[in-house]
Amino acid sequence: MKKLALWTLLLFPVVTVALLGFALEGYTAEMSGTLTNIRFSFNKNAGQTPQYVADTRGFFKKYGLKVERIEFSNNPDMVAALDRGHLEMMASIPGSPLSAREQGYDLVAFMQNETSNFAAPDSGALIARRGSGIKSVADLKGKIVACLYLSSQDCIDSKYVIKKAGVDLKSITFIEANFGTHFDLLRSGQVDAVSTVNPFTTQILTKGAGDLLAWNYIESNPGQPLGAWWAKKQWVTKNPQVVRAFQRAIKDAIDFLRQDKVRAREVVAEYTGLDKGLLTEMAPLNWNYHVDPQAWQQEAKILVEMGALQKMPKPEEYFAEQIKEYFKK
Repeated sequence: MKKLALWTLLLFPVVTVALLGFALEGYTAEMSGTLTNIRFSFNKNAGQTPQYVADTRGFFKKYGLKVERIEFSNNPDMVAALDRGHLEMMASIPGSPLSAREQGYDLVAFMQNETSNFAAPDSGALIARRGSGIKSVADLKGKIVACLYLSSQDCIDSKYVIKKAGVDLKSITFIEANFGTHFDLLRSGQVDAVSTVNPFTTQILTKGAGDLLAWNYIESNPGQPLGAWWAKKQWVTKNPQVVRAFQRAIKDAIDFLRQDKVRAREVVAEYTGLDKGLLTEMAPLNWNYHVDPQAWQQEAKILVEMGALQKMPKPEEYFAEQIKEYFKK
């Protein structure tokens, strides 16, 4: 056997590690048969279809994850469960976790899932009861408006749009009501308008219960973040490989959905149970992992202006390091 030079022997481990790292870019834990258990929570809606796809189409398994998907009815309960260690991750519209951060919960966003559209139509809408005589946002003065929660991002955006129209918000009575009740509230005349989202937006408009006043997400902050994945900062710091695997699985699932619109509608129907005919009438969902930090900060600015946040959050505080890979170029 020929002797190797000393410098060659010293270099060999470095080269080996470098090549191994390169190879791991294409490596999946599915090959090794080992899986990491992850528990995450979400509110069931069409925007959350990517995590369903990642689970049922094998993307989580591909990247070495075995997930337990837990459905919650509200965001505060998800935040509490995450803080107590009952979950590793949660999916949420940014408004709730940003508010939770002000209350002392050290949450960070590590993956974006969905944004609003940049032009009409969209999911979020401010809709007036048909026959109410309300023709514009300015006509809402003195009226009753239903929102999911008064502090929810969709409601805050509607208030922002109403304020921009010159209406004194104190003149309006805002009430809290689940999205699923908005159609009946309008039809029965219990409220004059609703701030709602799909599929209820489309149901209300197509069945003649209401008339569109504004696309509240678009008219307040087009392309704003509507869905992101959050975890405790300490957990993200300790589990960078798991975070990276989860990101890749969600990215693959979003790419899968965006590749074929017909297939995407079928999967949304499969996941949500929504009628396929209704889905064809709904505005297309903007599943989107490309992060625009300016859109996030603009939404935070709106939340502060409308009193949902006390002070402007800093992106470096609420963004995990791993999400920067997906920043819009």
